[in-house]
Amino acid sequence: MKAYFSLFVLAAVVGCAVDNRFSGVPDGEDYDPSGSAGGNQSSGGGPSTGGTNTGGGANTGGAANTGGSANTGGGANTGGAANTGGGANTGGAANTGGAGTGGAGTGGGADVEQTIFSGTGVSIAAGSNTVGIQGNFLILEDSVENGVEKYAYYFDYSDLDADGGSTVEPSTFAGAPAPCVSGSIAQVTADYGLYCTDNPYDSYDYCLWTEVWGGGIGLTLNEPTPGSPMAWNATAAGVTGFQFSTTGTSSAVLRVYLIDTAGEQYCTTINTGQTLDLDLSEFVHDCYDYGTGTIDPTQIEKITWQFASSNAQAYPVTSFCVTSVGVY
Repeated sequence: MKAYFSLFVLAAVVGCAVDNRFSGVPDGEDYDPSGSAGGNQSSGGGPSTGGTNTGGGANTGGAANTGGSANTGGGANTGGAANTGGGANTGGAANTGGAGTGGAGTGGGADVEQTIFSGTGVSIAAGSNTVGIQGNFLILEDSVENGVEKYAYYFDYSDLDADGGSTVEPSTFAGAPAPCVSGSIAQVTADYGLYCTDNPYDSYDYCLWTEVWGGGIGLTLNEPTPGSPMAWNATAAGVTGFQFSTTGTSSAVLRVYLIDTAGEQYCTTINTGQTLDLDLSEFVHDCYDYGTGTIDPTQIEKITWQFASSNAQAYPVTSFCVTSVGVY
């Protein structure tokens, strides 16, 4: 992994990815201290498979994923897994990508060979790059299921809105100049808003990880028809990894995910304010739950950046942006 810290913002975040289209997956498992990365913090249960939010009105379902527990240190549960939803945002201008020779990092991976997104617009146009990527940025939030906003009387959902875009709910990037979001990642609780635990034998106080899993930003990689993302074949394109840059601030755990067409998720924990090179092999299946295995590079549907919810507190998110995406 190669990491460059942004000149604009350096925000350490302890942990990370789900898009607002899917719910109803299994709860997480017990905390296992053998996989701890330090501290007393166990990472909460399974991700939501909640609804999708598509800027142009198209919504698409997705497969459920399996939650899990991962210790991210620090004394609070940080649940979450990636949402598997697709969905296009049809608002805003397309990014025209273009070839690039992006800089090197300080770890594994390789120099970026082609920049497919340079920070402007909320979609990637067909034919704008030589690796066959065309897709749309979308907003991920646990407060949406199948394109419909959810409401709760006794607990809060996460709420993210596009910077400079529409304020209509469910949130999309329609009218936004770039994929940037601000808002809050809700604190996960038990039923009736009570403090929760990860004890599977205590159903009354068990954390509602499948309901309150967080939010962030996603990008479909092969979506010629809005709302109908398909597999993108990295092998055929000669791609072995992604480079991307993010800016913004939040103390919530952040993960980056690759989601395949079956809804399986492969992830790793990152920090905001970095430029990172990540080989496809660095994305581990269900990374928050001590998973193993890597993604089939011929079946990648999307890449997502997600802040995970915690049972310790809610977290503000301020102008979190994906400022560049490249491949190598």
